[in-house]
Amino acid sequence: VLVAGGFTTNSVSTGATATCEIYDPRSDRWYPTGSLATARYNHTTTLMPDGNVIAVGGYKDGTYLDTAEIYYSTAGAWRTLPQMPPLGSGGRARHTANLLQDGTLLVSGGFNGIRIGTSLRYIPPNAATGEVGFRWSATCDMTDGGANDKGKRFDHSATTLKGGNIIVIGGNNESGDLRESVIFTLNGRARTDGQLCSDACGGCWKRGQVSQDL
Repeated sequence: VLVAGGFTTNSVSTGATATCEIYDPRSDRWYPTGSLATARYNHTTTLMPDGNVIAVGGYKDGTYLDTAEIYYSTAGAWRTLPQMPPLGSGGRARHTANLLQDGTLLVSGGFNGIRIGTSLRYIPPNAATGEVGFRWSATCDMTDGGANDKGKRFDHSATTLKGGNIIVIGGNNESGDLRESVIFTLNGRARTDGQLCSDACGGCWKRGQVSQDL
């Protein structure tokens, strides 16, 4: 188990940390490993199909981070990835990150001083498709073309459904807790409002059902 970054309060420092550790259940021990290039908390970490781990966004010293890093498990070291777009204002924390069926990573919503309704896909190198990576690609917004402002949210959940779609549920939009859900379909184009997403989006968000109990 890899534990990366977070918030620490101790005799040495208070704030974001870059330290990382690995727990080995066979020995029931923790071992230090390579530190993040950038200390961060309220970020996401996602295990990729190749066994490496990607850390995205987060918060540090009053700044919402637009950086991402990949942990190479065989080397025990981190490498910095390209910044999330738009450059200079792509930082986010309290978002979600989900692995998609095509091996890309979907980063959704979050907070950077205001609620965020945009989502991005991280596209790693893929020899089978000829993708040389590493790059980010914008998807359609969770706001469903502006028809649903409640798509903007942070502190939400994002779950991969059978079939590969991602459902985002709940969260907060600065006005209070949300009951609305939105669903991402990889390579989908049809939106709830009847409009079509462009092929360049790589996927489409649609409004889901409203929970009666959240």
